[in-house]
Formats: sequence, C-alpha cells, structure tokens
Amino acid sequence: AAAKGKLLSKMSKKHTCETIIPILVNLKAMLEKNKSPLIKPLMAFLREIFRSWKKEVKEALANNPTLMEELEYESKKYTLAQKSKKERLEKGKLELLQKALGEGEDPAGPKEGKSRANQQKERLARLAGTL
Repeated sequence: AAAKGKLLSKMSKKHTCETIIPILVNLKAMLEKNKSPLIKPLMAFLREIFRSWKKEVKEALANNPTLMEELEYESKKYTLAQKSKKERLEKGKLELLQKALGEGEDPAGPKEGKSRANQQKERLARLAGTL
C-alpha cells in the first residue's frame, strides 16, 4: 500500500510538471514580452516548484535548458537574498542593543563592585531577552 502511494505520488508530480510547467513557461514568455510586473510572482512560484520537485522539473524542462538555468540561478539568488536579509536583521538587532547600551550608561561611572563591562553584559542580556 505504501509503495502504491509512493508510485501514485510520483506519477502525480510528473504529470503535474509535464502539464503545468509548459503552461507556466508560455505564460512567462508572454509576461516578459509585455513587460508585466506579474513576472516576479510567477518566478517565485516557479522557484518554489523547482525547490520542491527539482528532479521532476528538470525532466519536464529538458527541452528548455535556458529556463532550467534561470530557475537554478533564481533559486540560488533567492537563497542568498534570504541569508543576507537574516544577517542584516541580526546586525540591526545588535546595533540596536549597542545603541541602547550606549544611551543607558550611568554618567557617574560604574556602580560599586561591578565593572563597566559586566554592567554592559547584564544590560545586553536583559535587552536581548526583550527582543
């Protein structure tokens, strides 16, 4: 039963790719020709299909190597953009924490018994817990 389910799933993916991918390729060409802003969401959809069903898409796009290369490129570009976005977000959080530490300093200097570095670490830990 499990093998039958796997086979049906595989056949369904293949059929979907063979049916839908050519339609999407034609739609992409039409959108490019008309310089439509809808090309971006279409490419996002194609990229997601490519990511999920890479093997089946490669088989379906065997006769369109240019689009296959474009999808691979878009997929890599998207992955790098996501990584860059995550890094910028982390950097922004760090800058925000550093700014908060700098603005919250006691002008009289460190409190008795604690170094300035230890106070900053404690403040950083408290702020990090609130983000």
